[in-house]
Amino acid sequence: MRTWRARRVAMALGNGPMANLPTTPPWAWLLGHTPFQRSILTYWLEVNSVYVLLLCLQWYAVSVGMTLAQDAWVISIYLGLSALVFYIAQRSGWSSRFADPAMTAVQMGTGLVVVAMAYLANPSLHGLMLLMVPLVLMLGALTLSPRTCRLMGGFTLLGLGVTILIGVTQRPENFDRGRQLVVYLFAVIIIACVAELAARISAIRKELKSQRRELKKALIENQWLAGRDELTGLSNRRRALELLAYEERRAIRQPVDACIAMIDLDMFKAVNDTHGHSAGDDVLRTFARQASTVLREADILARWGGEEFLLLMPDTSHTEAQHVIERFREMFCQPGNWDWSPNLIVTFSVGLTPHRHGEGIDNTISRADAALYQAKAQGRNATVSQWASLSA
Repeated sequence: MRTWRARRVAMALGNGPMANLPTTPPWAWLLGHTPFQRSILTYWLEVNSVYVLLLCLQWYAVSVGMTLAQDAWVISIYLGLSALVFYIAQRSGWSSRFADPAMTAVQMGTGLVVVAMAYLANPSLHGLMLLMVPLVLMLGALTLSPRTCRLMGGFTLLGLGVTILIGVTQRPENFDRGRQLVVYLFAVIIIACVAELAARISAIRKELKSQRRELKKALIENQWLAGRDELTGLSNRRRALELLAYEERRAIRQPVDACIAMIDLDMFKAVNDTHGHSAGDDVLRTFARQASTVLREADILARWGGEEFLLLMPDTSHTEAQHVIERFREMFCQPGNWDWSPNLIVTFSVGLTPHRHGEGIDNTISRADAALYQAKAQGRNATVSQWASLSA
């Protein structure tokens, strides 16, 4: 046990000679190596622990002369073989082919058969034996569908009727016909109510599960929308800052080339003033759409604000970054991009700089901003790079 805990600590710290050792718990040989398999086998273990306690009480009843040893042996062998079969089916993964790998309904059926056998074997304890039925039925509320819970209630009533019939015909000395009829009628009311309660709990569980799934889906969608620019569909400034922070941490762990470009659409205000804001919006959407066809999968383009964009190019040399930008410029600046104004030409200016290993990402952005300012001052539709000054 200490060795396993040491492995967990080493893994949490990420260092030490045990850092790369597996963290398999020592009981994995019994309950499986995957969390899901361990969960269903833990359920199996809990159920059979209850059966072991009941068997202990059964054999105590034998010791005080309340029941026959041969009946106790039949129940013990039946439970032992059933537990072994369920364990092998679940531990080997064979039960995973079913919709319910825990085989809950089958295990419940097995438990009800045990109750029936105990009812026949313990005539002086009929009331106590019937107390086990609601316990078995309520197990289904956690896994089975409402319909199956009701069917299990019907199966229980049918099985109890058959059990009483066997007792009345085969052991009349211990099963009074009139008394057993009263017991059965009371059992019908109680078992029907318990089965309906289990079905309603199952329905509530199913509804809660559906709501949780919908909430999770909505949360993921909201998180996605929170990081997206509504107009262009690109990452927004908030999301861009998160990605830049990640890239900064990654560069510290593993120094690699990366470049950042600040892009600004030239004379964008004139487009809005001349053609209207809807035309300006169309230009921004076209910019984002064409960028998706030119930029590489690893490149990240975000709307930084207004008509300004930030382009992060991880694992990219300065020369490669220049090629990417000029290829994008050649496609975007073609006059045929604007159906509503064939003569319109929209260009953009770029400030490009590599990210220095170990520097803050804010410094890199500031250099890219300064380079962008120079590009606009030099007449726009140009790329100004800080590469030469960095090399010096």
